Amino acid sequence: MKIGLLTYYGDLNCGTNLQAYACLLALRNSFPKDDVEIIPIHGFVPPGVHPYFSYFTIKSLFNDFIRIKKYSYFIKNNLEVKEDIVEKNLTQALSFIEKRSYDMIFVGSDTILELDRISDDSSLSLYWLSPQIKSKKILLAASSKNVNYEGLSENQKSQMKLSLNDFIGFGVRDENTFDLVASFIPKEKLELIPDPTFSLEIDDRITDEYLKKKQILIPQKSLLFHTTKSDNKWAATAAKEYRGQGYKIYSLRPAPWADEVLNDMSPLEQLGIYRYFECVITHRFHDAVFCLKNMTPMLLYTPHGFSSTNGVKSKFTHLLDMFGLLQSNYMETPQNEIFLKMGKSISSFNVRRDKIATQLNDCSKLFYNYINQFK
Repeated sequence: MKIGLLTYYGDLNCGTNLQAYACLLALRNSFPKDDVEIIPIHGFVPPGVHPYFSYFTIKSLFNDFIRIKKYSYFIKNNLEVKEDIVEKNLTQALSFIEKRSYDMIFVGSDTILELDRISDDSSLSLYWLSPQIKSKKILLAASSKNVNYEGLSENQKSQMKLSLNDFIGFGVRDENTFDLVASFIPKEKLELIPDPTFSLEIDDRITDEYLKKKQILIPQKSLLFHTTKSDNKWAATAAKEYRGQGYKIYSLRPAPWADEVLNDMSPLEQLGIYRYFECVITHRFHDAVFCLKNMTPMLLYTPHGFSSTNGVKSKFTHLLDMFGLLQSNYMETPQNEIFLKMGKSISSFNVRRDKIATQLNDCSKLFYNYINQFK
């Protein structure tokens, strides 16, 4: 059997590439006798394949080019995508997939069902596979980001109904996506399943080798920040305060207030870096997942205007709620809450360590159980 995985990959986002890797490994583990591959096509140019230009230094630019090279290696060797096709014409893109004659296609994970990157607000993206693709089609922990039924055009609603009624599996990653798909498919057919990166095994040796080669020694009292460029003001204030308390401050992107910037890691090097810190302050969903897997407390916040819908949990709040950490480890307004919640986030996380470990194991099992039903 020939199995295709239609997913995001190819930018400089650690989580994007590792979710693709996790899906690929899980499918190959579940279908060991079959030919499983990532479908090498995008409906858009992967964003962000360039250095950070905000607050950059000569050193950060040099490190960014190292990171770009490492990501290219990861895509070619770990994801086994030798040549990526970018096809913005939807008809041509679907034809490309159709000609590859897959017996089964898994669509996911990540925000694969979002519509932010299409210019025509009356149509859908490539990733909503149309009925012209005759393969068996399964949603795999797919997310629609902030797409909701009320915001769709009538044509989009019609196309979604046709598309989804041709799928045989409906595994979605968050409640917003569940509600969207439930507008077209009976709820009893839907499954809320964990992000695939929960199934990844962390090889600590990869991160240890990176730190050894770079001669970086991270002290026990250290904090890791992953903020947006617009968060610079409050992050600088927080960094100054915590530095005064004896912390060393690290950042995953160039920041003038950080003691050290770690922006030259490969996805697998970054996967294990979180365990070195007392707490991680981040706006990234997968950072939070990787903190959980490394058993490291985190403070997660949603960037302004991102990934939430009125009255519905975002992927961020849904994730933390799964682990009983929503009240203690999530910030609505980080500039006002970070000093109030830092201590609570660490203590609450540490109190729940055994429950977190159990939940992590359950998430991996649930993800595999969902895939295995299609064997």
